[in-house]
Amino acid sequence: RHKSSRSGPLVSSTSKQKPEVDLLIATATAACIYDADARRKCRDEDYYRRKAFKMAGGDGGDGLGSGGKLSSSSKRIRKDYWIRRNIVVRIISKKLSGGKYYKRKGVIIRVIDRYMAEVEIFDTAPDAKDGGDLIRIDQDDLETVVPKEGKECRILNGRGRGKRAEVISLDKAKYRGTLKILDSGEIVEKMHYEDFSKIA
Repeated sequence: RHKSSRSGPLVSSTSKQKPEVDLLIATATAACIYDADARRKCRDEDYYRRKAFKMAGGDGGDGLGSGGKLSSSSKRIRKDYWIRRNIVVRIISKKLSGGKYYKRKGVIIRVIDRYMAEVEIFDTAPDAKDGGDLIRIDQDDLETVVPKEGKECRILNGRGRGKRAEVISLDKAKYRGTLKILDSGEIVEKMHYEDFSKIA
């Protein structure tokens, strides 16, 4: 069974918008809530809010830098699964092994059926020697790890999906980054933290 994708940013942010946009968002949100397919793909409230904001013509944080309006090609590269081999992730499940791995980092070494990852847990410190465990975990229980400015990352969703990129700048207030795709030199703006991650 395919489970839903994690869709909230590392820390949820609240956008400021005009009253008329709020009305459009409310209308679009209602449509999303009654969309069974969308509801199955993601239960997170922030997902519906961002999807509704895109429908209302706002900036959904898709990295397009064009008011959030998706082109047909961009729609095709935005998926409900995002995990990839050799990216660094953080465990956000408190239930797995009684919370033993909560907030621990690791590297995805295998992707199973798009939504499940095998993760090798990192040591908590260089001399800790407490890593190396292999766990199998759904992508719902993982979040991305954002590298520092000037470091490389992998784009996981939206424009540039699958590409290696350099982090040009980070907007920590809005949880977005500006990236430079390495093979083309293209600049991608307003990319949500959830859509790119550190490379192992």
